[in-house]
Amino acid sequence: MSKFQNSPVATMNTKRINSPMIGRLAMTAMILIGATLSTGCSTLPSSLSSGGLFSSDSTQTPVATGSQPQYLVDMQAAYGGSKKYRGVIGQNTTVQSAIEASGAQKKFRKMNVVVLRKLEGAYKPLKMSCDYNSSKKMIRPESDYALQHGDRIVVTPQSENQLLQMLGTFAEGK
Repeated sequence: MSKFQNSPVATMNTKRINSPMIGRLAMTAMILIGATLSTGCSTLPSSLSSGGLFSSDSTQTPVATGSQPQYLVDMQAAYGGSKKYRGVIGQNTTVQSAIEASGAQKKFRKMNVVVLRKLEGAYKPLKMSCDYNSSKKMIRPESDYALQHGDRIVVTPQSENQLLQMLGTFAEGK
């Protein structure tokens, strides 16, 4: 005989609870789950529903053909509505010239700009931040990188209010 057979847990009677309230809760939960699943990915921002930052999208604007070196500007809005621009790299193509060609300066007044560069043998791309000066509408020269084939420029709106920006400048010591 096992030592657990005479324990209070083993001899406790179990009763099934029949309550109309539990049935209603289960039915309500099933309806909510069904309604949530039926909305699909149309309510997600396009950057999330299309696979994130590193996915390719068929809505890109093809500008170049053949084996010319290209770059991609990905302008991501806060709620979906992303726009992609593909351009050809010339002799002096920088991040500033790519942003001007794509029209990102007209779309966003204040923005964050990041260049993602794929490196050979690296799992993740190299992430290079660019300092955008919204008053001059230019990227500062020290972070205006020359573009290489396959670079992806991600432009997102800067959504901080003035109080948070002021606190950030005090914390940085500017």
